[in-house]
Amino acid sequence: MSGLELIRRAKEDFPDLHIIVLSGYSNFEYARTALRYGVEDYLLKPVEQKTLEGVLSSLCLQIEDERAVRNREILSLALNDSPNHDAPFMFSDSGFLLSLITLGTLPPKDADSAALVSERSFRALWQDAALAECFHPVSSVQHLWLIDEHSPQQKFLILHLKDSSLSAEYLSMIMKKHLAAHLNGMPFLVLSCCQPISYKELWTRARFLRSAVRSASCPFRQEALCIDAAPSESDPSARQPDSAAVLKDMNLLFSLDTESAFLQYVRDLLPEVLDRPLSVLHQMVRVVFEAVSQCFQIDPQDCSGAAAAFFSRLISMKSADECRMCLETSLKELWKTASAHTGSTTLCAKIAQYLEINLREQISLTALAQRFGYTPAYLNRIFKKEYGVSPLQYLTDQDLLRERAPAQASGYQYQNSRFQCRVRRLPVFQPHLQKRDRDDTICMDRAGKIWICRGAFLLTKRPKTVKRGCRRRIQRGDMGG
Repeated sequence: MSGLELIRRAKEDFPDLHIIVLSGYSNFEYARTALRYGVEDYLLKPVEQKTLEGVLSSLCLQIEDERAVRNREILSLALNDSPNHDAPFMFSDSGFLLSLITLGTLPPKDADSAALVSERSFRALWQDAALAECFHPVSSVQHLWLIDEHSPQQKFLILHLKDSSLSAEYLSMIMKKHLAAHLNGMPFLVLSCCQPISYKELWTRARFLRSAVRSASCPFRQEALCIDAAPSESDPSARQPDSAAVLKDMNLLFSLDTESAFLQYVRDLLPEVLDRPLSVLHQMVRVVFEAVSQCFQIDPQDCSGAAAAFFSRLISMKSADECRMCLETSLKELWKTASAHTGSTTLCAKIAQYLEINLREQISLTALAQRFGYTPAYLNRIFKKEYGVSPLQYLTDQDLLRERAPAQASGYQYQNSRFQCRVRRLPVFQPHLQKRDRDDTICMDRAGKIWICRGAFLLTKRPKTVKRGCRRRIQRGDMGG
């Protein structure tokens, strides 16, 4: 058997075998055939010592890298599927410390993380973290593997320890200090097992860490936690703090109908939410955009898109103030976009509908402008152009139309002070109209006084109580019946 035949059969039986040929044949065809069979290098005798050392050193580094990749693949399979065999021969069965590292703030569990998370940006963050350098001073760490998770934000860190007595809290503290120094304020969470585990326990513990990460983390913090959980305790819902009171307070958002009140309530509620688990913040954001859709008649699809855009920015936020400002900006942009899509005719119709629904309320032009997101002057101008009267005059006119009383209902008690004020400031009593007419209207104010209205004039038995100065006429036909 020739040397070339030996190389061919050896590579067929052992594909991972590395071969270097040291030969005295300088024939080109012989060397080309050897390289085609997969040899690493072809050296001619006599060879210099430095050349041989360089080739062997390069080959040793290549073998170490391949072994690390192979080990990482084996452990990756162990994290995602229950192993049904013993630990591979290259490391012992015990002494594994498992940690789940999360950079940034996780999006909601049911969101499409691939669409929200930029893999390129987090690849740069993991390079900046340089976790391999973190354990150089720790001689008890024999091997280190960093294994990708489904989200670019997360990686599993597996340490193989020579000394199983090394504290997991101590290693977590080392990781926390190292990441805080390298991530420039980026929030993170290191979730670790409290003690070293065996190779067969990797899958069970990895499954628990995945399920507990959202309930264990709080937004915008740099934390390293050790969780001691048996496989039977892998339900994170029992560990989540009671947030029923906070969720109940969120329902008050659906009763707010002005932008300023809505924003102020969100500002007041957000600090309490940020002290709770991350899942509570996700619920709050969804409730906020759902309430905006219902309270301000905005398309639900627009609100859903705004919520998704906020979650995409939430991933890289570094502080609570940045979160608050981003949420407020998202809401204001949503209101502004919705207002821009509304024509003046449609806007005036919405204002008129709002006034008709709230006839009993004391509504000012400023409050109306805040409610619809325009300046008072612009709102007053377009409404008067569309309806011929200002919004407040329209409110008064509609109030008079609805609340006029027939002559026989003289015991009517009226509640709106604006209507009473408008009636009392009509032109002064006219003696020649003192005689009742069938078109007169009888009203009673809250003080119990009887007022008789005819057309544009006010008749009363106490003319001194009628104030002078206002010459505004009641619209024709409003006082009939």
